[in-house]
Amino acid sequence: MALSVNLEIARTHLLAKKRQTLVAMMGVTFGIGMYLLMISFMSGFNEYLEDTLLSSTPDIHIYNDIKTDFTKSILDQGADSTKVMNVVYHPKPKDITPNVHNPKQIISDIKTYNNTRCFAAVVIAGVLQ
Repeated sequence: MALSVNLEIARTHLLAKKRQTLVAMMGVTFGIGMYLLMISFMSGFNEYLEDTLLSSTPDIHIYNDIKTDFTKSILDQGADSTKVMNVVYHPKPKDITPNVHNPKQIISDIKTYNNTRCFAAVVIAGVLQ
């Protein structure tokens, strides 16, 4: 009995205000549609980023790291530091190149491993130094 009373009240309100009911139904339909669209878009975008970033990033990098020795300073050779203020900018040595030593031997060593699928020799250089 209580269910039939509730259904009668709902039917009365839905049929009495047809325009308001139609606007509410369209609003709910549009909202759910936009929610599904955004969830699908974000899922696809995340999958695309994972595929792009993880498939193009190498597992192993071989490079020659520049090691700077800061134990000796140019200021040690200069004048008395109590009377003069010396400022040194950019202590990175310019005569050391970050080239990989003996790259042909490294490539032939990589080819000998059975579990290596592929490798690529890539040159990466800074444009502004």
